[in-house]
Amino acid sequence: MTGRRAFLVWILPTMLLFATLTSLALIIIVARRATEHIWELTEKTMVFLAAFTALLATSYFFSPIFKYGIVIVFLNLFVIVVAVVRTKSMSTLLLILLLLGILYVFDPFNGNIYFSLPGAGSEEFEGGAISTSLLESSQRIWRRWDECVGFYDYFRFDNNVRDYRIENPLVPTFGYCSRTWITVLMIFACLIYITTLLILLLAFFHFAKMHTIKPADVVQLEVVQEPGYYPNQPVAPVFA
Repeated sequence: MTGRRAFLVWILPTMLLFATLTSLALIIIVARRATEHIWELTEKTMVFLAAFTALLATSYFFSPIFKYGIVIVFLNLFVIVVAVVRTKSMSTLLLILLLLGILYVFDPFNGNIYFSLPGAGSEEFEGGAISTSLLESSQRIWRRWDECVGFYDYFRFDNNVRDYRIENPLVPTFGYCSRTWITVLMIFACLIYITTLLILLLAFFHFAKMHTIKPADVVQLEVVQEPGYYPNQPVAPVFA
């Protein structure tokens, strides 16, 4: 285990995971105590979906495509902040960041040099352009496990010490580069796609609500008792 291997395999994922969980806990606790408004169903659902998506994204810290996990976690932490703060400017900024995040994670403009944010859209693989979306990147390292092994310079079985009487020779990798773990990442990518689209829909509702509801004028009533005669006021007896 060299220094580079130890950093990529153990130190970097642990640092990212610790930073994510700490930030998520601080944002939920501090932001919740800092607000006095009553949470509505839209905000509650946004916070739940954002926290769930952020936790799913932490699994990508243990893969060569960990940058997707960083972007998704940052985006969903901002969703939680906006759901708690509830201001017009923050709701507008959230929509902009969500749209940019969808361009990065979904990569709908694959191959376009202007709109394909992840890049590498012009490369060719198996007769077609490589999509650099989250799901396609997971599928690519599933098909080409040598790229995952080359990134870590690790997680490949040594054929010189393997006992093929009990081991499957068609399974060349383990750990972060195993087919099982990469399959889990592809399943998580589909779930992240669904939750991200739901968050975008809720963000539109939140944006519309913030820009249509006007604050009501506060009416303050003050009761002042003036001296004088009141019909039900007891009268002191008069003695002749």
